[in-house]
Amino acid sequence: MKHQRVAGMSVACVVCACTWLAEARAACPKHVDLSAWRHKAPILVDNTQGKRTLSDYQVKVVLDRSNFRFADAQPDGRDLRFVEGDGKPLLSYWIESYVPAAGEAVVWVRVPSIPPSGSTGLYLHYGNPKAEPASSGADTFPFFDDCETGVARDKWEILMGEPAFEYVRYADVFQKPGGVWHASGATERVSPRARTVYGGAHATYCAWTRPMAVYAPAVAKTFFAFGNADNSPTISFYDHKTKELADAVVVGSNPDVDAHKNPHLLIDEQGYIYVFYRSHCTPTHLAKSARPYDISEWVDMGVVAERSSYPQPWQLKKGEIVVLYRGGGTHDATESCVRSTDGGKTWSEPTVIAHDWSFVGCGSRLRLLVDGELRAEADDSDVRAGSVGARVSHSSICLDDVRVRRFVLPEPAAVVSRASQDRAP
Repeated sequence: MKHQRVAGMSVACVVCACTWLAEARAACPKHVDLSAWRHKAPILVDNTQGKRTLSDYQVKVVLDRSNFRFADAQPDGRDLRFVEGDGKPLLSYWIESYVPAAGEAVVWVRVPSIPPSGSTGLYLHYGNPKAEPASSGADTFPFFDDCETGVARDKWEILMGEPAFEYVRYADVFQKPGGVWHASGATERVSPRARTVYGGAHATYCAWTRPMAVYAPAVAKTFFAFGNADNSPTISFYDHKTKELADAVVVGSNPDVDAHKNPHLLIDEQGYIYVFYRSHCTPTHLAKSARPYDISEWVDMGVVAERSSYPQPWQLKKGEIVVLYRGGGTHDATESCVRSTDGGKTWSEPTVIAHDWSFVGCGSRLRLLVDGELRAEADDSDVRAGSVGARVSHSSICLDDVRVRRFVLPEPAAVVSRASQDRAP
């Protein structure tokens, strides 16, 4: 699957979806003979709590083993078809996920009309081995971009900056789906051994590398870590009493010269110095000073966390070190942390801090949810309709299947019945 990549300048850039209209685009009614579909399931769309008629509303249909026979449908769900009744035209729908092995599927169906304080009936037809795929996000939602089909610039409008963007196959690079919007002014590789433009002689790159310097009042010295010409983790200190800099000491290696792997620094309550380094979607390594406030000899403490980036070490209470980091890869990242209570000898299992957030808009109401939990909400009477966009400033955003849908509270609920899923008449 292709995904969208936006590359821009180091200044902030804003890319905005072309303004979507209040009405979903009209889909041509399609009548089809469904006699070749062997099964059908009744669906009741319940809007008894609703106060107004809903037009062209995207209804979420959840299928599982209790209401759907996955073994009787195509492995990818391509034979799913939705209608309001016999002789009625096909309804537009989009398959968000379809996993027969787990007995789980989520499908969005565009329903022409749902009455207030009432319900409407649909039928799901399936069981045709010769059926062609019919899932279409573009026909189902007012705005949809699968980051694969069409031309990106036909769907997105540049409001700030000068980004260049196109659809790319990131799965070929990362073995995982996920497009990335990236803003960066770097275009040339500083080091001939670097695989990216971020390699070689980027001593304090990047903004997420922190802390890189720590003042130790017990010895009146400021210790600082940096990447040398080969981006190897290096440490020195400034002596505030003598006004002199110490000779720099290399504490480890960085074989691929990736400046994302520059070192992070911590000094514990006993004066031992910790240098965390070599992590960019890779294991975080740790070097610890053999003696307090002494950079002349180092002990290799091994790996702190697998598949990690930008480890930020802190001692929030005596005897415990907490390392906050980005877990996973660029396109499946989670904000995570690990802890050590024995001076970095052993580390806890990773704890995911937050990894799933979403904005939900309903009329003038906007809500922020983190891991499904409401964290903030606001009302603005001026917000009714408009555009969806993203602001990128020297960072990355993973995008795939971007969509805008209608939303009301309370939402109508779809209930799939297994009562009559034999042969369709």
